[in-house]
Amino acid sequence: MKQSVPEEKNRLEAMFNMTLKQLADEWMHDKDEQRMIAPRTYSRRFSTLKNHILPTEFGLADMKIRDITTYQIRKFYKDKDYKTQRTVHMTLNPLFKYAEREEILRDENGNPKQNPIPVSILEQFKRMNRRKEIEADTNTKPVFELDEMIQFFQNLDLYSPRHLFAPFMDVAIPYHFIALCGMRPSEALSRKWEDINFLDNTIAINQQTIGVSKELRKGTIWESDKYAMPNSALKTIKANRFVPLPERTMQRLMLVPEDERTGYIVMNKDRNPHTLDNFRDKHHYKIIAKLGVNYGLHALRKFFGSYQIAWQNVDPFTVAEQMGHEDIKVTYRDYKVEIKKRKHAPQSEIKDWFAPTLTLSELMAYESTVRAELADERGNLFRNGKQITYRS
Repeated sequence: MKQSVPEEKNRLEAMFNMTLKQLADEWMHDKDEQRMIAPRTYSRRFSTLKNHILPTEFGLADMKIRDITTYQIRKFYKDKDYKTQRTVHMTLNPLFKYAEREEILRDENGNPKQNPIPVSILEQFKRMNRRKEIEADTNTKPVFELDEMIQFFQNLDLYSPRHLFAPFMDVAIPYHFIALCGMRPSEALSRKWEDINFLDNTIAINQQTIGVSKELRKGTIWESDKYAMPNSALKTIKANRFVPLPERTMQRLMLVPEDERTGYIVMNKDRNPHTLDNFRDKHHYKIIAKLGVNYGLHALRKFFGSYQIAWQNVDPFTVAEQMGHEDIKVTYRDYKVEIKKRKHAPQSEIKDWFAPTLTLSELMAYESTVRAELADERGNLFRNGKQITYRS
């Protein structure tokens, strides 16, 4: 329906006086825009706007779109570290492209205006950041010390969080998948028992969880239950791969009785996969607090690359394949310190630092003891209304 002259005048006036905050609200509620992105991208944009762009102390939220210049954009980016610059750019740039496409972006005379974010701005700040790293000689230490991670896994495996927080799954397994197998957290949470080949101790990586919180889905195209726990294609083509499972991880998997090895390996009480945010809130923060550490899930994946290259002397091409990197340049960029260390690593130091410390029968006996103690404290454990039985 054609708008009347007063309506068209009011619409143009609203566009002319629109602030960045108002533009962001319209953009996030645009159903056509939502259809072009994955739910996880929507969640990331929401978080970036809330934490890095719209807070009043940053000075952009209440500015009119027509008044925002390239100079102000550069100043806004310059005050942040490169990682935050990249995060902000992945949201702010498409936001201004939307304004440009919808003809909301206009100058003081009401004429269409170009996107104030320069095409090469991120590359420029990337070069500046690289120069700072060289001058300061930063990035010379791996993310984790080896002995820290050895102790972490000893505590994690004996802590037996399966029975404290989630009797319907072994919460230690995702940490094995991420830190000892190199999976992305979203890949680890979407693995099914059918993905495992128990004959050659490998697991197929073929999808990832992309769920968004129920609260954030309100008013979006993902609001229906149909989109509650979606899985999607992997991040890159090379992310579709088979990953070897170390002996220690196989032990954890073998602890689960055969009749329970159906569906998702890591699941909630409804037997659905966890979203990344849900797993963090329900399990991860409790576990790291109990164990007295402060490890992020993505940082644990970084440890895998460091360990394989620096301590196992594995070549970067093999590590890139195991981690699903699309380009070997990513591996060389993220693990340049470890690659340099690898050249000087003595052959005598190469051993499996994460070999099992207990046999499978000893670990099963320990698990049985823990179950018995918990049964005394809580009564019998139940799942879906039925008492859980275990193989001893």
